[in-house]
Amino acid sequence: WYKMADTVGDETLGVKSYSSSPSPSASSIILDTDISDLEERDDFKGVTIGVCAMSCKSSSQPMHKILYRIAANDAVRVVLFTEDTIIYKPIQYWPPCDAFIAFYSKGYPLDKAINYVKLKRPKVIINDLEMQYSLLDRRKVYKILEENGIDVP
Repeated sequence: WYKMADTVGDETLGVKSYSSSPSPSASSIILDTDISDLEERDDFKGVTIGVCAMSCKSSSQPMHKILYRIAANDAVRVVLFTEDTIIYKPIQYWPPCDAFIAFYSKGYPLDKAINYVKLKRPKVIINDLEMQYSLLDRRKVYKILEENGIDVP
């Protein structure tokens, strides 16, 4: 029901298809490139979750399992931001969402995701984007753990 094309620029390298149970409806997960489909379904009254991650994370099997479980709920629609959108499109053209999840990985424009949140103001931000900068520095992580009374080696 859900297929994601692996792309580099405009060239499609292949299509991955995953199946899982329970099976959400075909309209539950939408690539941001299919945003016109999203705009045509104005009657949707549920929550739209935007998933912003590079293809190495968004196309992984664990991510697909998570998305399938989320999308199994009829009151939830998932919009998967493609790597092309994340890297090349200005944030003004990123799709709107009610809840925003961002997953950092190599090459991920964290500043752009932070600016998107400031511009579009999703109602819920699942993870603290500013804090992700701290996670990139082991010294900051160590300090945060100590400040919160968590034993460190």
